[in-house]
Amino acid sequence: MNFLFKQHLKLQQHLKLQQKPLFNSNSINNYNINNNSNNNNNNNNNNNNNSNNNNSSIDSNIISNNTNTNIFNSTFLNKDLIECLIISFTIGYLKNNITEEYIEQTLLECQNNFIINEGIEDQSDFLLEQETIQKIKNLIKMTAKSMSNYSSPNTLIPSVSKTYISPFGLSSNNNSSNNNKSNNGNLIESSNNVNNQLNISNYNNSNHLDEKNQFDIFLIPTEMLVHLLSFLSANDLWRISLTCKRIWNIVDVFKFWELLFEQTCPRIYYAMQFNSRWSNPTSFQSKMILCYIDRLPNDHYKNFDKSDESGQIKKIIGVMNENLHNPMILRETCYILKRLSYRQRKEDEHESLIARYGGISLILQAMKNHPYDAGVQEDACGALGNLTCDSPNNMGLYSNDNYLSVVEQGGIQLILQAMKNHMMNPGVQYNTSFVLRNLARNDVSESRVAIEGGIQSIATAMKNHPNHIGIQTQGCGALRNLGCNDSNKILSAKEGGIGLILRAMRSFSSHPDLQLNGCGALRNLARNEDNKNMISRQNGIQLVLGAMSNHPDDPDVQDEGCAALINLAYQDEANEETIAREGGINLILKAMRNHPFHSGVQMQGRGALKNLSCNPKNKLTIARSGGIELMNIAMQNHPNFANRFLELSRILQVALEDGNI
Repeated sequence: MNFLFKQHLKLQQHLKLQQKPLFNSNSINNYNINNNSNNNNNNNNNNNNNSNNNNSSIDSNIISNNTNTNIFNSTFLNKDLIECLIISFTIGYLKNNITEEYIEQTLLECQNNFIINEGIEDQSDFLLEQETIQKIKNLIKMTAKSMSNYSSPNTLIPSVSKTYISPFGLSSNNNSSNNNKSNNGNLIESSNNVNNQLNISNYNNSNHLDEKNQFDIFLIPTEMLVHLLSFLSANDLWRISLTCKRIWNIVDVFKFWELLFEQTCPRIYYAMQFNSRWSNPTSFQSKMILCYIDRLPNDHYKNFDKSDESGQIKKIIGVMNENLHNPMILRETCYILKRLSYRQRKEDEHESLIARYGGISLILQAMKNHPYDAGVQEDACGALGNLTCDSPNNMGLYSNDNYLSVVEQGGIQLILQAMKNHMMNPGVQYNTSFVLRNLARNDVSESRVAIEGGIQSIATAMKNHPNHIGIQTQGCGALRNLGCNDSNKILSAKEGGIGLILRAMRSFSSHPDLQLNGCGALRNLARNEDNKNMISRQNGIQLVLGAMSNHPDDPDVQDEGCAALINLAYQDEANEETIAREGGINLILKAMRNHPFHSGVQMQGRGALKNLSCNPKNKLTIARSGGIELMNIAMQNHPNFANRFLELSRILQVALEDGNI
């Protein structure tokens, strides 16, 4: 109940409404139920009185201020429990699925639990079960009647609909004869398909409300419905939202799902605010996930990591584990893990939590169970891509070893199988290329990817989707990482990788990330002599220089561009002349001027200038274009590499002196 009341209070604060409570303390204490002996002996008199005054039938029968018997005192029920039961039973009225037997069973269970928990042996202080049950039934009826008569100036949504969908079928505001009759003690009977409005009948079947007092959901003020609905769990909120168009609208207008989602899963709520697929936290996907979290066994709510607030990541893993047969649920949970493992804040370490909870194994199991479901494969690979994503530190070391778990559990085969099964699906091809790019970052895993046919699959994806910038970018990145292996350099060229990289760079010249990965791939592949010649023959040098020219303010593009020029110019006189003729020297010097504190640009720029200076003409051009001054500046800004800059500075100084003679 504490959680429910906190939720209700939060909702009230959010709405800034002064809601009239269902029962305040004064009204509750004044609503004493008449159970004296005269009530049992004079049923006929009561019935006659009720027939003469229908409007006060319930009040005269069950309310009296002169009785000492109160269901809130000296019984197994307290005010909190009464309010909970009233809400539950009243919602049952709205849903038309509650019977006397259900109420009796619920109340008896409450009483028995109370007696057992309190260890009470003598029950003489308690009202008889049937008397208490009778009083609660009457109180429920009184509640329903008060709701039908309740009015407030704060009602936000007026009842303007003439015809609407109610929990009981198509209903209208037109009056018609009432054919509903009480049967077998049921509190609600709906046998009339014309009017289909809720009829509140008394337990003794002799008292009834006339047509004017029939219970219509559109007579309930909005704030009272908000009050009732705020106590529901996700499952109950979903079910009752489906029963009535008005309730559905109220739930959406007052952002019930958004508040519930934010309170239940704040980290997931935060992550989902920055995506395009879940248009908002009240989307169908979020409602479905909340309902499945609500159904989890209690084990999933225990023993979660301290850094996992409220165990919400463990709950998502639990939903996956409980629904490995359901591709729709698996896709949404994989998508959530994908969003969570994408670091939006430096302090987030969701990828390590997901791995510790066994999330990687479940993702791979989902892919194995549903190989032909494109949605599952797409989002599962997207999650694996983010979980294996990492950047090296200053020492070139990676701290995220999730990629090893994926490789050891057969992830490469599952990823490549997804690429084969969904060759023309851009979402699958993008995410599979992404995760292969991350897996191919050490000698062991990149060899495994190549052996399993990864290079061929990546090349096929780039061929089939030439206009998809994401696939082209990830494909270039994957070939870049795979190209660190000597045998993979040859295989990449054999599969047409060089031509595909150059085509992508030509097609998306304004996209810095693609140019970065394209230059990086050419850098690695150009360390093979045959590949270097192939790149230069297909105008690869011009494309690298074009990338540097188009993105002068991007230090990473300048870094990889200079590095590619190092390998292309290495011991190749023709390429040295081509680079100089195409303006490469000026572009390298410009990069070093624009990014004086970027160690990568300075070191790779220095390396490219050194290789180009093997040509005497180039050496003099570099010296006269300010190369010596740039080396001196680099020595000051990067003292750890001062000797290398000093070496080239002396070479250029000698060339300048000889050229002036």
